[in-house]
Parts: sequence; C-alpha cells; structure tokens
Amino acid sequence: QTILLLIPDGAIVSFVEAWPALREKRLVHCSGSLVTPFAEVAHPLMTFGPELYDLIDYQAIPFVLDAGGTSFAELLPGLPNPAFSIPVTDRPYYHTLCVMAGNFSMLLWVKLFDELQRRFDIPPAAAHPYLVRVMANVMAEGRCALTGPLSRGDTETIVLHLKTLAGDPFQAVYAAFVRAYEQRT
Repeated sequence: QTILLLIPDGAIVSFVEAWPALREKRLVHCSGSLVTPFAEVAHPLMTFGPELYDLIDYQAIPFVLDAGGTSFAELLPGLPNPAFSIPVTDRPYYHTLCVMAGNFSMLLWVKLFDELQRRFDIPPAAAHPYLVRVMANVMAEGRCALTGPLSRGDTETIVLHLKTLAGDPFQAVYAAFVRAYEQRT
C-alpha cells in the first residue's frame, strides 16, 4: 500500500506524473525540501555516504514529517525511529539549515585537511582529534562551545586572519561568519 520514492528530488513529481497508477497507493518521498501534493514526506535527519551504516545507526535516525500529515507509524510501520513534525511551510527553511550545518561545515573541515597536507605536509588525520572534540563540545555545550577570537571579541586576530586569506575564496566565508555571529549576538 505504500511506495517509497527514493529518487532524486527533482525527478519525483515528473515520475509520479508519468505513472498515474502510483497515485492509487500511499506515496512517500524522503526529500528535505520538496513540497508536493503527490507524496507525503518522511525526511531522514541524517547524512549518507557511499558506505552502509550499522542497523543500530539506521534505527536511531530521526525522521521529520509534515505537521497534520499521516503519522510516522502509518507511513513507515515497524520502524523504531523517532519522528518529529514541522509545518509544511517551514520545510524549505528546515532543509536549508540541514544543508548549511552538514555540508558547509564539511567544506570547512576539508579545507583544513587539504591545507594541512598541501601547505604544511601535515597528514589530515592529525586534525581528526580536533574534529571529534569540536563535535563533542557542540553536542555537549551547544553555543557555549564557541572558542577563539569570535568568542573573545578579539578583533585584532580576526583582521589578521582575514588578511592571511587574501585571494582565497574562504576569506569571504570567514567574513560572512563574523558578520553572522555579530548580528546574532
């Protein structure tokens, strides 16, 4: 009775339109941002790589549904995962937050790993304990985990950092984070 549409976001609507008989079933997609009357949503609040995870990891993935829609237990019966509902109008914003946190932070970490290797001949794995500690601190302390010149209001160091990034596209990223932090505090 339920069909999972596990295809790229941009293909979901055209796929359902091309196969009208599908509409006789309950259709569920997993897109974080797509809003369509053709299918309900159960978005896994998780990132996925090329390797499979352990079963216990899959069972712990929270799902985000649209408020007022079918319950998680009805959409995906038998799964033990936690589920939360948000207003359908907030789905694009919710997904924007997920993309920024998961993907933008990844770009920053890869920049560090690449530059350590390329510029200083330090293996990327040397920064793995740093990454693990940052992640643990954020999970344990939330916004109180912030350290460094932003948390200290050290404008002199921030200006120096921006100078060291002259000609690097990450200079604009650093400056944008400074502005965002200043506006938020």
